[in-house]
Amino acid sequence: MQESYSFGEFELHPARFELRRQGRLVRLERIPMELLILLAERNGDLVARPEIAARLWSKDVFVDTEHGINTAIRKIRTAIGEEADRPRYLFTVPGKGYRLAMDARSAVVAPEPLGNAATDDPPSIVAESAPVAAPAPRSVSARLGLAAIVVAIGVGLVGLNWARGRVAASSTATPIRSLAVLPLANLTGDDSQEYLADGITDELITTLAKRTPVRILSRTTVMQYKGAKKPLPDIGRELNVDAIIEGSISRTGGRTHVSIQLIRAANDAHVWADSYDRDPDALYELPAEVSDVIARRIGAASAAATVARRVAPAAHDAYLRGRYFWFSQKWDQALDAMQRAVAIQPDYAAAWSGLADAYAVKAVVQVVPPKAVAAQAQAASRRALELDDSLAEAHSTAAAIALFQSWDFKQADRESQRAIELNPDIGELHHLRGYVLLALNRLDEALREQTRAAELDPFERPGGVGTILIHRRQYDAAIRELRFRKDARPQDGAVRHRLADAYLYSGRASDYVNEIMNAAADEESRAAIEASFAHEGLKGVAALQLAGIRSVADRRYVSPLALAHYYARAGQRNETLSQLEAAVAERTPFLVFLQTEPDFDFVHDDARYRAIVKRIGLPIDH
Repeated sequence: MQESYSFGEFELHPARFELRRQGRLVRLERIPMELLILLAERNGDLVARPEIAARLWSKDVFVDTEHGINTAIRKIRTAIGEEADRPRYLFTVPGKGYRLAMDARSAVVAPEPLGNAATDDPPSIVAESAPVAAPAPRSVSARLGLAAIVVAIGVGLVGLNWARGRVAASSTATPIRSLAVLPLANLTGDDSQEYLADGITDELITTLAKRTPVRILSRTTVMQYKGAKKPLPDIGRELNVDAIIEGSISRTGGRTHVSIQLIRAANDAHVWADSYDRDPDALYELPAEVSDVIARRIGAASAAATVARRVAPAAHDAYLRGRYFWFSQKWDQALDAMQRAVAIQPDYAAAWSGLADAYAVKAVVQVVPPKAVAAQAQAASRRALELDDSLAEAHSTAAAIALFQSWDFKQADRESQRAIELNPDIGELHHLRGYVLLALNRLDEALREQTRAAELDPFERPGGVGTILIHRRQYDAAIRELRFRKDARPQDGAVRHRLADAYLYSGRASDYVNEIMNAAADEESRAAIEASFAHEGLKGVAALQLAGIRSVADRRYVSPLALAHYYARAGQRNETLSQLEAAVAERTPFLVFLQTEPDFDFVHDDARYRAIVKRIGLPIDH
């Protein structure tokens, strides 16, 4: 016989493993239910966290109990509809534990059977008429109970060995051929530490892609789920992956605590979990260690690791900050952080590669003239390769610099090929390779590489395939592709502008004008575009855009190539050629695509144009 317990409108029946609210069943998973029962048994007294851990998990189970308790408490609060900062029943005693405010004990109820030990069928923890099922899908916001699911299906049944058998069966049921590493949660309580969580996520993705044969989704794709509140099976379906890795990072007294778990996406079944405490000296090695363990768990061979140079903690920290700023498009901060990293540790190859990127990108995004950063970018790239020729990112950086700055197309071809050989599952490497092939006028190969990049990373450079189709003059196909990408990411301005270009080149003037109106910054700009089109058609729109870009150029740096595009659309031949000549003098990066740019078709027969093409090093007969 066992009592039931009451608090407010809730009744808890331990024998039936039920929580009811005004007679209606409230669903609660096993671990949170076990914790709620423990709190109720104490009738309002404090229950310390060590006691909770001892009650819920056996000593020989490898779990992160701190995070498991936090997750269970959150699930209880969700079930009873209260928030941590405004509790009615479940109270936190800071630094100690928890207590449940009880009303009074109710009548004694008879226990019901807890399942059939002969068949190992688990008891239902929902209504008697509900089918026995896998645990309810967990949302990413409740991701930190790192090993609760390991034992949730087995605690209170026929013992821990039964649970281990079930977990092992779930991990070997079907092969895991694809993985998504969701952004690690920052539990430091300090937003300035986001760079650390994102940086370790990024390094884990890169290391897994390099050292396992399974498909690893790119950083850009998984970062769309940072802080997402979706069940893991839903995320798995959206990403089309077999398994998901999730976890968290926290810091205490200078040590970094990292918790990781591997989960099957289809059914939310736990495969493996572990936690790691690392001093700053050893944090750099953690992604490789975790990758090897995961490779063994999923039955995939792990590539032999090369002997890596020790990385100083301060240099690694600066590098992670640099990567964080890079992906945040804060170019100056990225450059500063990478400079600190190589100053602290001059033999840090990845940091030199990051430094080369940070210099080069400022020219590519046209915030400085290319010549202002060319020498520094090239020197940093060479140094990265001297230090570590096996680093795919260093070869990719070298390819980008050879393509966009040096106009050395043979070197760009070699380096981009080498980067993919070293790490074939990184979408950005295929994206760059597609650009190299576009410059070389190998358009079929360029389309294949951009398509592969989109398969590996649909969120990185989503206009890549559409751009190649435009250069191939396949405008209808480009429109279909870019409309699909725009529907998926309606706020992506680059995709919208490429779609507008495709409309323009295909002769769909009204669609072009509608698209640029929708992308305009304000109502006044939209009205001006509409009026220009109504009065003078595309000629009027081109004149309006040209006046706008010239006004911008009076205030800040604007690439001559950008100006050339607008002069070309306004039909001004001489000014177009003059700006292209200025772009050559500045070595503007995207001139490498000049021969297949539709805007400039009308000047191909001009001797000045052919001289420009020759100076770039492109074949005249593109």
